[in-house]
Amino acid sequence: MNAVPMLTSRRPRESTSIRVSVATRDTLARVASAQGLSLSAYMEKQARHAERELILADYRACANEAYQDPEFVAEMREWDEMDDGIDLVDGVEG
Repeated sequence: MNAVPMLTSRRPRESTSIRVSVATRDTLARVASAQGLSLSAYMEKQARHAERELILADYRACANEAYQDPEFVAEMREWDEMDDGIDLVDGVEG
């Protein structure tokens, strides 16, 4: 049985090990190295990225649902048509 290396962070916090194939570990290590990161730092970066993607996907789903509601769309139109000196299209005050 092959020993699985423990992925640890240089920051003081708890760590654990995960089982992946040697080929997967080596691929991740090459990618991490090419980015100037340790394998642990690369995995943390990827985990944060994946979490952000989930949050954004949830936001997009909520926004899509909101724009199916005629009342919501009407209210957004009212806000867009206000002459408040703010152009929401490009963020520049008019």
